[in-house]
Amino acid sequence: MHQTNAAEPHVRLVLTDSLDNADAVLVLSSTSVSNASGAPRVISSPDALAGIKPGPPLLVVGAALGRIRRPGTVLGKGVKMHPYRIVPSTSMTSKPPMTSGTHYSSRK
Repeated sequence: MHQTNAAEPHVRLVLTDSLDNADAVLVLSSTSVSNASGAPRVISSPDALAGIKPGPPLLVVGAALGRIRRPGTVLGKGVKMHPYRIVPSTSMTSKPPMTSGTHYSSRK
């Protein structure tokens, strides 16, 4: 069972439209293992970018994200990057708001 510390801030990642608006980038390698379960490894040091090898997903933040934003930076062949904003989470169990006219029927 996963335990959380009440003092730790809870955040969520929201997909954004560009690298310029991103607080974090999820880096996926096309040669990575198909079963990428678990949390991605977090990289915040620009020096750690030099050692990126195909494998599980990486979450790039901080100074390392600044390095990725530089023109001409190449992480490798077959690498895909997905930009995200980091936003506060209102609740760990929050559900998306229901829009009017949406109806969910219960299973029997």
